[in-house]
Amino acid sequence: GNATVCSGSNSGTLTLTGKTGTVQKWESSTNSGVTWSSVANTSTVLNYSNITATTYYRALVKSGACSNDTSSIGIITVDAASVGGALSSSNTVCKNSNSGTLTLSGYTGSIQHWEFSTDGGTTWLTLGNTSTSQAYLNLTTTTSYRVFVKNASCNGVTSSVATITVHNPVDGGTLSSGTSYCDTINSGTITLSGSVGPILKWESSINGGTTWSSIANTTTSQAYTNLKLTTMYRAIVGNAGCGNDT
Repeated sequence: GNATVCSGSNSGTLTLTGKTGTVQKWESSTNSGVTWSSVANTSTVLNYSNITATTYYRALVKSGACSNDTSSIGIITVDAASVGGALSSSNTVCKNSNSGTLTLSGYTGSIQHWEFSTDGGTTWLTLGNTSTSQAYLNLTTTTSYRVFVKNASCNGVTSSVATITVHNPVDGGTLSSGTSYCDTINSGTITLSGSVGPILKWESSINGGTTWSSIANTTTSQAYTNLKLTTMYRAIVGNAGCGNDT
């Protein structure tokens, strides 16, 4: 009889009943019966497996001196395999001050629902959304998203994962108090405290803060020794999505 299966992952059996005569061969067609190809099978049973296109089958029967006759047609309808597609790119945002929309493209099938995870993909929770886009607003923790897609009789699959990485707002913190020294005879260490976020670098200025020079230092302390000019220091703290603070 007729059946509907998924492309490339299918199997089944067609059985011929009610015939008079012997089976000469079977025939198949992948263009709705316009042309037929011979199948070397003289039994009343035809097995098929992993076909990738909708296929018509029929048996050719002959009885004695009578002309050949063909059976009714059995149709195996093939559905395209489900394709999860791809979500628009991941993003990095700042906690409690963010918004955006993820969009699904390149999928095959129907969107069953969206899913999200806040534990790195260990567990997923369902969102009642069957559209191609999902908005997010003021996330407070890093969140991953994916879409579950199913095409007709085929098994459902998930899309690629898009992750919205959430960073805490930055705080430049406070440097330990400045000190006065004698020209060329001095040393000490400036320490940063109370900062929030990664230290990107330090900077120094010898013209009262009009211009600043970078110092390749990402730690919370900056040493100095034998300065010849009054020098100002600051640390640059930043987080992707949250900007920088000094």
